[in-house]
This record gives sequence, structure tokens and C-alpha cells, in this order.
Amino acid sequence: GGLVCKASQALIFDCDGVILESESLHRDAYNQVFREFDVEYEWTPEYYDELQNKVGGGKPKMRYYFTKYGWPDSKLGPSPSSQDAETYLIDQLQDRKTEIYQEYIAGGVASLRPGVARFMDDAIAARNDGLLKLAICSAATKSSVWYVLNNLVGDQRLSNFDVILAGDDVPKKEARPNNLQRRQRKDERFSQ
Repeated sequence: GGLVCKASQALIFDCDGVILESESLHRDAYNQVFREFDVEYEWTPEYYDELQNKVGGGKPKMRYYFTKYGWPDSKLGPSPSSQDAETYLIDQLQDRKTEIYQEYIAGGVASLRPGVARFMDDAIAARNDGLLKLAICSAATKSSVWYVLNNLVGDQRLSNFDVILAGDDVPKKEARPNNLQRRQRKDERFSQ
């Protein structure tokens, strides 16, 4: 057990796919919101895998997809005819998708990936010995990230992370290392 670390090292966890296996839950939530809003699209597992490796963050995914395959009619009205209407549609879809995803988490359909809790605890011990900095970065929305982390990781573990960033904390939904230097410190994260 335990981690061997050199000074000035950092360990950065991603939320989706690292802390928990959730990509299928995100895809299911998008497909559910498409049905609820009468959007006649459905993302297959194969397409979603391709899409998630091409575009980070939910809103950029939808914008990319709709731009490529056509802006849909929905229960909100006909296909958007302006950039403001496109943004409104995406915002409405993403807000409801986030609610659906959180319902999945609350329903117990997700858990930490095997070994993650132990690995985090070892990393926290190394951090507390001054050997390591810890961060969590995700392209997902802040509300989704915090909901997952609070429900699956817990406050005690989270209090040991130096930085936690979500997609809406950084430009272009990219959690790049240089963004860690500019953004959120752990004492700010509880002000959400």
C-alpha cells in the first residue's frame, strides 16, 4: 500500500471514467432529454464514444452535433433560427440533462470504480505528508461534478483536494494544467 512520490508532484483525477464509470449514464441522460423535448436524435454507444473523444462538455457536444446534423425541432418550437435561439435550446436541454443525470446518481446506479477509494486514501496520505498535491478536473458541468463528488466521494475525502475544477470553471471546457494555476482553490469550492 501507499504511494511513492517526489516533491512537487500532483495527481489529477478526472470524474467521468476515472472516479466513476459514467459515460453510459451521460449518454442515457442525453437520450432521455432528447425524448422529453421531442428532439428526434438518439446517440448510440458507438457514436457517443466517438463524440466524447472529439468534444468535451455537454453543451459543446450538442452544439457540435446539431451544427453537423441539423438543428432540431423540439417541444420548445421549430429549429432555432438564430444563435441566441440555439443557445437557449442547448441551455434548456443541458439543464434538464443534468437533472436526469443527478437522478441516476441519487438512484444508486453509479458507484466509485473499484479501487478508487483506496487509491484516493493513499494519495491523501501522501498529500498530508507534503509529498503530493491533489486535484479533480472534469469537463462536466459544475453542478454534475459536485453532485457526483458529494454523493460518491464524500466531504471528508474532498476536503483533502487542493483544486477541483469543472468544465464551466475554465475556458473551452478544457481542464488543462495551466488552468489549475489560475482557478479555484479548495477554500473557494464550498461557496458554490
